[in-house]
Amino acid sequence: MKKLITSFIFAIIAIVGTTSYAMQYLASGSSDGTTKIWDMKSNTCIATMKQDGEIKSVACNPFDHNIVASASSRHEIKIWNIKFQTCTATLQGHKKRVNSVAFSPCDKNIIASGSYDKTVKIWDISKPKGQECVATLQGHTKPVLSVTCSPFDENIIASASWDKTIKIWNTKSQACLATLQNHTKLVLSVTYSPFDKNIIASGSWDGTVKIWDTSKPSGQECVATLQGRNDCVNSVAFSPFDKNIIASASLDDTVKIWDISKPKGEKSIKALRRDNHQTSVAFSPFNKNIIAVAFLTHRIKILNIKTDSLIEFLRGHEGCVNSVAFSPKLHTFEKNLYNKVKKKHYIDVKIITEESTK
Repeated sequence: MKKLITSFIFAIIAIVGTTSYAMQYLASGSSDGTTKIWDMKSNTCIATMKQDGEIKSVACNPFDHNIVASASSRHEIKIWNIKFQTCTATLQGHKKRVNSVAFSPCDKNIIASGSYDKTVKIWDISKPKGQECVATLQGHTKPVLSVTCSPFDENIIASASWDKTIKIWNTKSQACLATLQNHTKLVLSVTYSPFDKNIIASGSWDGTVKIWDTSKPSGQECVATLQGRNDCVNSVAFSPFDKNIIASASLDDTVKIWDISKPKGEKSIKALRRDNHQTSVAFSPFNKNIIAVAFLTHRIKILNIKTDSLIEFLRGHEGCVNSVAFSPKLHTFEKNLYNKVKKKHYIDVKIITEESTK
């Protein structure tokens, strides 16, 4: 039985691992009401999905490269199959515009969303139509501007709000586990570290990036403040390759790359000096030196952070680009499957990918 299970899982992971390198794309959402998919090998738009309202946020499913979610100012979230450019589900329940959407890295069917209605909602897209909302988390006193799901625990998420706080939630019990307070203005972006279950980064209207350790006692969670901006920080992102590297995008004219292991480990990308009003930043999971940056000026830049150089302009949106997200490698799925199988069957499953077989 052990040999059979091992072989079965080994075969599944081998197939998924090979597939994970076949599709390298960037999703973007714009005020023009479109979600676009960009092929990162050719830097061309390969799909455009249109919906009513302004697209405030996009997210890629870490288990299925064909699935993307988009959050709209029309109070709803749409799930898209980009291969067929069709909407497979419309999630309705928020009473005001949806500012942020995030897939769970631990469960292919779970999505979190944050809205101007001050709530965080958890959705299960495997449920029948109209029954997808499985939890509504209430506690913020002002609009929720950003949500992020823990890569380590399927029941843990974080939300950032106009009320200057970040809240940590258990989605199963629907309880607020902690409220992080240190920003002096609204918190625009929050993200979990892919390396440490307790580490969170946030960006705020107060011009700072803050690093939080949720294992610390209440009131002592803020372990670092990265200062160097005069304008609000709209977006923060952890590098998937280095636990100490963070990118932040702001309304000023520079993207900043931070090394949080150094007291003042900051690097500015000078390629952006003539193009300000950055709205979103994302690290490529396929190349440690590549980031995507979205702008109010209707376009996206692909940049090399090692050489401080511009690789490509992505043009096609007719409104400001509010959000960008890379398709992830499917390693998240592979690792989670490995852990679940090992825990359940007490066996060792080797994780392989196309790269490891070369």
